[in-house]
Amino acid sequence: MNNKIILLVEDNPDDVDLTLRALKKNNITNQVVVVR
Repeated sequence: MNNKIILLVEDNPDDVDLTLRALKKNNITNQVVVVR
């Protein structure tokens, strides 16, 4: 179990969705914090 938090800095909501879907598809289960 990897408990590291991923910080995603992105201002485009579509890119946020794309990134989160890609993480999920690749079984990356870390917590993701999104900031703009």
